[in-house]
Amino acid sequence: MYPRLWCTVGVHPHDSGRALEEAGRLAGVVASETDLNIPIQERATRVIQILEGLIQDNRDVVVAVGECGLDFDRNFSTREDQLTLFEAQARLSRKLKMPLFLHERSAHVEFMDIFKSVNQDASNSDAALFGVLHCYTGETEEHLQKCLDMGLSIGITGWVTDEREGRGGGLAAIAHKIPLDHLLIETDAPFLLPRNIKPAPKVCEPALVGHVAVKLAELYGVEAAVVAAASTRNAEELFGLQ
Repeated sequence: MYPRLWCTVGVHPHDSGRALEEAGRLAGVVASETDLNIPIQERATRVIQILEGLIQDNRDVVVAVGECGLDFDRNFSTREDQLTLFEAQARLSRKLKMPLFLHERSAHVEFMDIFKSVNQDASNSDAALFGVLHCYTGETEEHLQKCLDMGLSIGITGWVTDEREGRGGGLAAIAHKIPLDHLLIETDAPFLLPRNIKPAPKVCEPALVGHVAVKLAELYGVEAAVVAAASTRNAEELFGLQ
């Protein structure tokens, strides 16, 4: 008997441009140059229809919309494409009352603006956006507090174990400020191998998530079991895991 697995459905900001370009084909229309002349909002609507169909057909295993968000660091997709699809997916998550699995890099102002815009349309608090800001790498208490004020949980990876200059030291300095009831631990495998493993394995995988808990426990001044239990409880509540 294998452990049950769950998944998310969404378009990563890196893939926003490709998803919008292929919207006609994905919707069952023959893709051609004419598809690229369709207004971007119409193409975004096509993408969202496909995502919603996947989610609705698989509600027993799909627990969040995403990974979605903004990445203005690498800009693998244009900012317009990223902004359009992120807002569309945020509105989908609110419509379905599902959490968002979020990505944000070098785009905090625009990220918050979209959150505020979508939430302004919410008729009650139950319809407001919620989710987890995955692979958090912020380095200031102010930035962290703004994310918490948005109602987000914070996902911490092996980045927090990386003490090399310009890496995870800033995050390690503020990580204990994350309330335990807003903390989720993760690996972001196959990336960000926890650096507190000796000898270091060659590949990062989900099984190594306990090493993130060990580092966080050190920063909080508690036992690793406390961090692990909090993260598990938070994940079960956020994603409705049974």
